[in-house]
Amino acid sequence: MRELYNHQLRNLCDEIESMGKLCDNALNDAIKALQQGDQELARSIYQSDFVIDQKEREIENLCLSIILHQQPIASDLRLVSASLKLITDLERIGDQAGDIAEIVMNLDYTEKSNFKLIEDMALAARAMVNDAIKAFVTQDLALANQVIERDDIVDDYLVKARDQMVSLITEQGHSPVTIVDLIMMAKYLERIGDHATNVANWVIFQQTGEHPDKNTGALGSLMQAWLSSSRALIHALYICHNAHIRALHATTRHDMPCHAQHVCAGSFAVNRAQLAMRSPEKGLPCHSL
Repeated sequence: MRELYNHQLRNLCDEIESMGKLCDNALNDAIKALQQGDQELARSIYQSDFVIDQKEREIENLCLSIILHQQPIASDLRLVSASLKLITDLERIGDQAGDIAEIVMNLDYTEKSNFKLIEDMALAARAMVNDAIKAFVTQDLALANQVIERDDIVDDYLVKARDQMVSLITEQGHSPVTIVDLIMMAKYLERIGDHATNVANWVIFQQTGEHPDKNTGALGSLMQAWLSSSRALIHALYICHNAHIRALHATTRHDMPCHAQHVCAGSFAVNRAQLAMRSPEKGLPCHSL
């Protein structure tokens, strides 16, 4: 049983690394398509986003399986919890790479001279994504902190891009559609930087149990409540699993009142846990389930 557990945890890390590479490759191809005006490459990125979405669902299922069957604690619980959070950010990075690719498919390249700032911003955002994934794979806290610090660089690029677009609007002879496309790409890249920062934050949480900027005051209390609610959900899943097994046994004995009792017990546990997850600031201790 322990060997299976360790295999599932290793598999979880490998799957997240695989998803990270898919997102990094999609973003890298989107940048190449932008630089080269390659509409076919852009179209292939836009059409393959479902691969990243499928990988997210597979990892979610793996995490829930580990929670249900292994009931992880301490650092293992932090790994599973952080994984469930960071794959959402990776999926959004894949979506935004696809959004950039969609714009590239219809971009007016007569304005190519105005793309340089966006291209530089894209390279900075992609480097953040690459290093955030590397920080997770190698458990490198120093690299994770560097990613967080570099978010300001991408934010500065957004301000510069906005100022450049405002300047182009005041000049004659520039396509308004292209200006809007460029500022939209800048915003997508800024969000990609934010998601890379989130991944780095979850790497730190996984290693230390502390989430940057969320461990003091009200935010710190909310984070602790969220963890408490996560434990409540794990406990509820365990109760639901046992109730399901007992209900099946009752069915084979044709004991329908007993079957109904176990089904209700499982449903009650999950409903209480869902309430806790929706309102983490209220928190529900495990013993209340």
